[in-house]
Amino acid sequence: MSTLTHAEEIISYITHHPVMVVSTVDVASRPDGAAVYVFTSSLKHLYFITKTQTQKFENITQNQHVALTSYDMHDNSSLQITGAAHAVHEATTIEMVMSNMSAIYAKSSDWLPPIAKFRAGPYQVVRVTLQHARLARYKDAKPGDPHIFKEVSASDL
Repeated sequence: MSTLTHAEEIISYITHHPVMVVSTVDVASRPDGAAVYVFTSSLKHLYFITKTQTQKFENITQNQHVALTSYDMHDNSSLQITGAAHAVHEATTIEMVMSNMSAIYAKSSDWLPPIAKFRAGPYQVVRVTLQHARLARYKDAKPGDPHIFKEVSASDL
């Protein structure tokens, strides 16, 4: 039986829980959160798509520091990620992300992502370079159980 590394376990969690809240901060230091679909194949970089005239994208252009959060109520687990976000301009990366995002959206009963339903400028792929990730699995854990948390930092990758 093969044992997953912490990074592999976190990638699997993201794959099974692609909807995350991305948290940003505006120029007045006010926090903002928005739900996004996230894709990753390597924990070094996570990707999401937004439109260029959204609050989150405006915030990212002013302050690259972001947090991503996911929660599974049935599994009693959560994932917290911090990183630096940047717009992606490389055609091959954009094509790869769009292809993978299409597969994620196709699994939804309402296959159009929320950003497709409002006018807020053109689409933009955003890359988040991971700084730290912490997966917490509380189901069936006892208080103080050291196996609750799986953590990965950029230096581990």
